[in-house]
This record gives sequence, structure tokens and C-alpha cells, in this order.
Amino acid sequence: MLRSLVGSEMCIRDRNGHQPVLAALLQLRVLGKVVWEPPPEPEPLPIPDPSHLEIYRDPGRLGAERRAVRNFIIHKVLKPLPEPEEGEVPVEPAPPEKTSKGKGKNEPEPEEEEPALPEDPAPEYRLFLDEGETRSFKVTFSSQEVGKISQQLGFAMVGTPKESLVIASGQCAYPQISSDPRNVFYKKQKTKKPNEILDRTYVAAKDEFEFGPILIKKDFVGCREATEEADNCTKFRITNNGVFDAKVSFFFANQHEDTSESDANFIIEPAELELGCDETVDVRIWAFPKELGKMEDELMCCVRDNPDPVCFKLSCEGSKPEVGIDQESILFEPLRVGLEHMQELNITNESLLPVKWRLDNLDKLFELKCFTVSKSEGVISPRMTENVQIVFEPTEAGEYSTEICLRVSDLEELCQCDPQVLEVTAESYHIQYQVDLPDADEENAKTINYGLCKVGPNGEHPQEKEIVIHNQGKFDIKYTFAMRKRRFAGHAIDQIFKPDEESEENNFGVLSAEEASRTVKLTMNTCKELELVNNTDIRIKILDAQSSEFICAVPVPISMEAVFSKYRFVPSAINFGSLVYGSSKEKFFDIQNKGLFDFDFELFDQTVGRDHENPVTAESLTPGCFTLKPAFGTVTAGGQLSVQIGFEIEE
Repeated sequence: MLRSLVGSEMCIRDRNGHQPVLAALLQLRVLGKVVWEPPPEPEPLPIPDPSHLEIYRDPGRLGAERRAVRNFIIHKVLKPLPEPEEGEVPVEPAPPEKTSKGKGKNEPEPEEEEPALPEDPAPEYRLFLDEGETRSFKVTFSSQEVGKISQQLGFAMVGTPKESLVIASGQCAYPQISSDPRNVFYKKQKTKKPNEILDRTYVAAKDEFEFGPILIKKDFVGCREATEEADNCTKFRITNNGVFDAKVSFFFANQHEDTSESDANFIIEPAELELGCDETVDVRIWAFPKELGKMEDELMCCVRDNPDPVCFKLSCEGSKPEVGIDQESILFEPLRVGLEHMQELNITNESLLPVKWRLDNLDKLFELKCFTVSKSEGVISPRMTENVQIVFEPTEAGEYSTEICLRVSDLEELCQCDPQVLEVTAESYHIQYQVDLPDADEENAKTINYGLCKVGPNGEHPQEKEIVIHNQGKFDIKYTFAMRKRRFAGHAIDQIFKPDEESEENNFGVLSAEEASRTVKLTMNTCKELELVNNTDIRIKILDAQSSEFICAVPVPISMEAVFSKYRFVPSAINFGSLVYGSSKEKFFDIQNKGLFDFDFELFDQTVGRDHENPVTAESLTPGCFTLKPAFGTVTAGGQLSVQIGFEIEE
């Protein structure tokens, strides 16, 4: 019904824009007709007093476009309090009431808040300045990144195109310490060579600090009180290079905080530091490896309020003293009295630590009065060898045997190796020999007399004499014949006299103690006449078979006379004269022996020559018309033999 009166599209609202109340609608329904009353006229607004206004245009963007301001916040401008007039007491704002509701008795009272300054009714980034007025504002700096930040804050004045710039800069940083190896480590190098042994050095190529080899199971007790720096202790330089004070705590990555010092591989002192700006403090770090081999860890330097710790890699090599020797006993070969022999003992350091060595029980060795030692103790660097010389110089024959002891330890003698016992044995002797001449002259037993010797044109009459050499000692001797360089009858003496050649049969001139004696033949053979009387150009050298050292020379006196066979033909020529055909004639010639030896003769036809392989055996020789007999024979010394020669012409 209501829709029919006002229409379906019509909505009745009051003057304030609200829909009519339910009572007005019911009134229209009861009356059955529409009564329209116009709304009352609104009261006229009061007319303000006249005023003069000036229009200022927004300066807009001035100059180049700037980036948005970050990290800096301009807070709402605060208006200063009015200054009190003379005689007026400034009224301080009343503090807030204290309530104990919900708080304990011992809880601290809240701090009194500073009185708030009256706010400026102007917008947050706009100032209204009276003539000659000065105002202040707050700028807050904050950043999520570490570093220095600088930005420009621009201020424009309404009505002018000029812009004023204020540079705002700030720095955001954590408390920090220096991580530069050049500052932290006292000793450093770029690279590490193969098999190089380092001593508390930082290696830049590996980014690691190496303690080097350290003695295992070293006792940590008293390490802090030690005045001298040990080989397992080093210093790190910790520097606060930040802008805030720093509190630093030190930890090891592979070591629990509750690990006792007796079980710890690394110890640091102090474990905490408080450093002011630009302050530097040294910390000490010890390495105590428990086993052989390389041990690694990482030193973590945690700075309070800094989420990034500074880490340094650490390593050490657990080692212990260990040496090797090239011989377990020192054995000298038998040595002749008066000589000396040296044996070398090489001690090699097979560990990565320097070792200390010492020879004990040398008193018994020196009591023998024939041994000297070049060194009795010393220090051997890693992988190096110490050479010890032991000299044996006997003054009398005898046998010697004793023991010495080699002891090895580290430099501080905290770890000692098992002692090694070395046996020293030696023997000395004298050369004892004798030379006998069994074929010596009866009148002179010390001379070999070859007597009267026959000389052949080609040396066909050699003669031998015997020499006996005796070895009367315990060790081998060696002999050799030596002859002076003299000439007799145009020949060197070594061409006339020849001893047995050195060969495997006579052991090359070595006469052992087991063989005891040896007979050597001295052969004389000459093709020239000569005479020697007690000639000593031939000597027998006696040598030490082991060292081939000359001991002495024994002269061998020789006497001899060598002569040719001498003969003569008488007459020297035969003339048969004139003969009648068919007749014959005989004559004789004598072969006289003018020498000292019997000689044989043989007649042969000179036109045919002599047959050396088939000597003449016939009683007569018939060369042509001549007949000679005997054709061969022997003529005694000083004697002669007649030879018949016949001449016969048959035609």
C-alpha cells in the first residue's frame, strides 16, 4: 500500500538523509491521504570576518631527481617550551601515579619519564617559522647493513626555487676484531715446500697455522708458569679494529668446552678478552698432541653482538724421538800394529723432532788405549744424519772386545728411546816372515850361486834356483820380486832372472797362514856372457796382504858366471893340391875346445843347409868328392878331436 502511494522507485528520507521513522509511515496509513509539509529552512551560516590571504605555490621538484631517503628518519618537529616570565616559577608536569598492582615488593620502580614537549600542530615534515625564529628537528639513523651510509636531505622554502641540502651520514658496524693474518700471526710464509718442517708458522696458501712437530703426551702442568717459550706454545695478536669495545670469547671447534686440560689437544689463555677500540692483546696457545700423526682443529673467536665468528685453522704433528743406525756392531778387520783404521757410525734422525744423543760406557773403550771417538754426544736435526768416527790404532798385538751404549731422547729429555748396545771388536798383529835360500853357496849361505853357466845363442841353457818364503804369523802376507833398473851385457836384469809368475796357482803372491811356506823358483837365462858377484839388484818385497802396505824388502844376493862354448879349427884351411884321375888323398883337421864346457858338433853340407829336425846320424858326410868322418861328436873342455877328410876323383 505504501509502495502504491510513493511509487516503487521512491524512497522517502528526512533532511538529514535518513529514512522516515515508523511513526510517520503509520500516520500516512491511518489518514489514508498524503499530507506534505516542506522541511524547515536551515538557519543561515555566520559570515566570517573579512581576511586577506596570499597564495604560495608548491616549489615541486628542484634540480636532478634524488633517490628516496633510506636509513634516515626525520621525526615530528617539536616546539620548544615558552620561557617563563620574570618572577614566574615554571610548573613541572606531575609525575605519573605509582601503582603496586601486580608487582612484587622488590621490583624496581619505573623510571620517571621526561615531560613531553608540546607538539607542533603543523604536518610532520613542514615548518612554519616566524620572523627570526629558529627551530630544531631530530633525525634517526638505522641500517640493516654494515658499513658507512651517506645521503642528502633536501629542504625547500615555499615561494622560492632555492633548495637547501643537508648531508646526513652514519656508520653501522658490529663489534669486531682483526682477521688479517698479517696482523694476527708473528711468523708467516706464502707456501710450504714438500717435506718442509715448519715451526709455528702460518701458511698463506693453506690458510692454516702449523705448530709443526710436537712431542706426544707432553705434560701440560706448569706450562703457564714457564718463563721460556716452549716449542708447543705460540702467541696470536688479537686487535680490536672496530668502532666499539669488544668482548671476545675463544673456543675450539673440535673440542668441547668441558674438556679437561689433561685431555685437550689445544689450550688457550685467556679464554675471554675485553678490548677497547684499537687495543691489542696477545693470547697464548699450546698444542698437546696425544697420538702420532697430524691433528687439526679450528680456533673460533666469538665477539659479543657479532653473529660472525673469526676462525683460524690450527694443526700440529704428533711425533716422538726415533733414530736409525747403519750397523748394530762395530767390527774392525785385523790390523797390523802401527797402522790405524777408522769405522764410521751413522746415526739418522728418522723423526720430525730434533733429538739428543749420547754414547755411554766409553770409559771401558778408552781403557784399551787404542781407540778414539770423534764425538760422544750431540743434537741431530730432523731427517739429518750424524757421522761418528771410531779410530782403532793398536800399539801392540792383541784382541780387543768391549761394548758401548747409544742413548737417544728429545731435547728436554721428556721421552727417551730404548738404549742400543753396540759391540766393538778388533784385533792387531805383527807381520812375521822368513826367507831361506836352500841353493845358497856352501861358503856363503846367504848368496845364491849359479856358478859357471853356459850361454847359448838363443838362451838354450836356463838354470833354476829355489827360494823358500815362510809366513810365521797368524795372518796372510804377500810377496813380490822387485829388480833394479840396471843393465848387464846390454840386457836388463829382469830379462836375465825371472821368478815364478803370479797366478792363481800361487794365489797371486799371497801366502796364507795355513800354507805357512812356499818355494819360489828363480830362473836365470842369458844369451850374453856376464859375471855377477854377490849382486843384490833382486829383492823380495814383503807386503801386508790386507792393506798391501809395504813391510820390508829382503835382498837376494846372486853370484854367477855365464860363458859361451869356444872352439878352433886347425888348420883353418886345407889344400889337396893336384891329383891324377882315379887317385885319392886324405888329410886331417882338428876341432879344439877352447872353452870351459864340453860341446857337441855336427858337420853338414853348407850348400844344402842343416836339417834341425833331422840331425846327422851317419858316421860320415860326403859332400861331392869329399868324405868327412866322423860327421858328429863331442869335444871335451880343453880337448880336441881330429876329423879325417878324403878327396877321390873317379873320372
